[in-house]
Amino acid sequence: MPFSNINLLLALVKINSFKNAFSRFVYPGMYDLKARLLMWFLGKIFKVWLTFFNGWSLKKLQCEEK
Repeated sequence: MPFSNINLLLALVKINSFKNAFSRFVYPGMYDLKARLLMWFLGKIFKVWLTFFNGWSLKKLQCEEK
């Protein structure tokens, strides 16, 4: 089942809210720069992966329809 754009958006919102909650819990005030960079980097990787996966599954669907 491919990601629809709405599902993609919801996944990103969930990831961001989890990321914020996690960073608030583990690093109060987010003074630790390494943690901030790590969370930002992981978020970027995940977004790129989701975007790639979304595009790939759409292409696959279009190929199957032909």
